[in-house]
Amino acid sequence: MTKDEIKLAYTQAMQWVQEAGDYLRQAMQEGFSVNHKADAHDLVTTLDIEIEERLSQAIRRHYPEHRICGEESQSSGATQLSELAGAVWFIDPIDGTINFVKQQRDFGIMLALYIDGKASSGLFTM
Repeated sequence: MTKDEIKLAYTQAMQWVQEAGDYLRQAMQEGFSVNHKADAHDLVTTLDIEIEERLSQAIRRHYPEHRICGEESQSSGATQLSELAGAVWFIDPIDGTINFVKQQRDFGIMLALYIDGKASSGLFTM
């Protein structure tokens, strides 16, 4: 990707993360389900899955050739990666899920773009 393409991707990612944050703040008031992943301290909510899917869809719509690695990847169809060549997006739909479940404010949405194994841009919103 050229510098201009990376700037455009960053601008788009800012919009996607802001929209996801707006959705999350509204949806957390309406309720959500909580499940355990590997153990009792590893939680996933229905909103984790929804946010990851929303971000994945936005990326695929604009960058179908890019790969996606999401924390909840099994539920969103994201790629499990063995290497970081090319453009790879990393998604943590709710970083701090335990705090989110407890309705504390110490959580956020993370989205990052790596190009050929190097961090190109990253966003985190609370």
